[in-house]
Amino acid sequence: MESTVGKTLKGMTQSVLVEADAITISYRALYHGFKGDKRIPYGSITSVQYREAGSWLAGYLQLSIKGALEWHGPVAQDENAIQFDKSSDDFGPLRDFINHKIAAGTGNAPASVADELAKLAGLRDQGILTDDEFATQKAKLLG
Repeated sequence: MESTVGKTLKGMTQSVLVEADAITISYRALYHGFKGDKRIPYGSITSVQYREAGSWLAGYLQLSIKGALEWHGPVAQDENAIQFDKSSDDFGPLRDFINHKIAAGTGNAPASVADELAKLAGLRDQGILTDDEFATQKAKLLG
């Protein structure tokens, strides 16, 4: 799977540079405007939609990004989607690679102890944790 890193995959109107911590989409079609390149860390990707290219229809790899509005129009106009034709067989392994990165949590910064304590305090304040359970979890975090 790591053999995907360093490759540049050519789609129909975009190309994708695969890096160890992110992908960079470069737009090559005028209807995407003059957006330049878009670098997306794997930790920002929440899901991947994928359709294999067929004889008549283009395939696509479409990314859902944290905090972004979900695109509901044609895939060809989605800035987070890459269309490809039957001649490109590298997008299936890219889908698998991205899903592996999502599952592994790569790119997500580990929560700090203060963040974890704040979450525990919130659970205690909501009555989900007792004071004793809170104290036990706090001791584990600080110990």
